[in-house]
Amino acid sequence: MLLDTCTFLWWCAGDARLSARAHQLITGSRTTVYVSAISAWEMEIKAQLGRLRLPRSGADFVAAECAANALTFVPFRLDDVVAFGRLPVTRHDPFDRALAAQALALDAPILSPDVAFDALGVAREW
Repeated sequence: MLLDTCTFLWWCAGDARLSARAHQLITGSRTTVYVSAISAWEMEIKAQLGRLRLPRSGADFVAAECAANALTFVPFRLDDVVAFGRLPVTRHDPFDRALAAQALALDAPILSPDVAFDALGVAREW
């Protein structure tokens, strides 16, 4: 499954907003948990805008947390761009659209509390 950016941040921080089901899915031994380069990009932009505090750059933070938590980092690939082009044209957050496209290309559900993903045709768990 692919973590939404907020889910990744909540997991790393031990935030109570992470649902019990999400925690179970992340820690499940049979579940491959992906973190996208899109999330690192989103965090970097939000940090530059002063909307997010990170202990280091978005890329360094993602790399360290993926290593520490046995999460699988995935770049945004050409297959993801193709999937992005197949999504309905909407006014959704471009990061959410990119994550939805990547989840579709990976054939993986997205782990997110955000119901906006439902309109993009991606399976969502929470």
